[in-house]
Amino acid sequence: SNRRRLWLQVIKRVDWNEDIIKNARVCSAHFISGEASLDSSSPDFVPSVFMYTKQSQNPNAKMDRYHRKRRRADTAANQSVTSETPEQECSMDPEQECSMDHCPGEASLDSSSPDFVPSVFMYTKQSQNPNAKMDRYHRKRRRADTAANQSVTSETPEQECSMDPEQECSMDHCPAEEDIPVPKREYDDLNLRYSQLQEEYVNLRQEFDTLRAENVKLKEELQKSTFSYTTARQHCSTWVHIPQFPDVII
Repeated sequence: SNRRRLWLQVIKRVDWNEDIIKNARVCSAHFISGEASLDSSSPDFVPSVFMYTKQSQNPNAKMDRYHRKRRRADTAANQSVTSETPEQECSMDPEQECSMDHCPGEASLDSSSPDFVPSVFMYTKQSQNPNAKMDRYHRKRRRADTAANQSVTSETPEQECSMDPEQECSMDHCPAEEDIPVPKREYDDLNLRYSQLQEEYVNLRQEFDTLRAENVKLKEELQKSTFSYTTARQHCSTWVHIPQFPDVII
């Protein structure tokens, strides 16, 4: 780098090779302030205190000039920043109060507001009358709010009781939920559903009665077809009597 080249020039070591240069160190006594500086305008950017240099007789003179130069540069930079910084005072008439929508002097989150981005600077002509933009912004907001309120009022259904308009809707005379009239279409659908359910119930009831009667009949037939003492006694007249054996009836 340029700094490394300058150091090698002032050290004046012609016989140094790359290996020696990599491991070489410069004593702090060769710097005016006692240490190296990374500022290229500083006298200690490269070592300068050597026995063969005349400057070593008064090394602090360079450092004094360097510090004076730095102070002058810092002062000029501060003055420049101060002159370019916009004033953060409220630019409205002191007698006027800040409105609820927006107070000048603060940033706004509304992208349509003039204060969405800073615009009052010393170099801009608009800063001579910044309130004109805010007035236009507030008028635009009022017109938009008025139009929105009118639209909501026209589209929102009235939630009032359907009674005499001279009476006020209260908890005493408002109809109960079960007394509120149902729309005709909904009423017809419910009535049709009720009729279908009623018809289905009648059919199921008839089917149940039929199955129960069949069940009773099957039980009777099963009982008659089963051989037992009861069935044999009921049909005792059909028995074949053998003369050699007496009839036994228990």
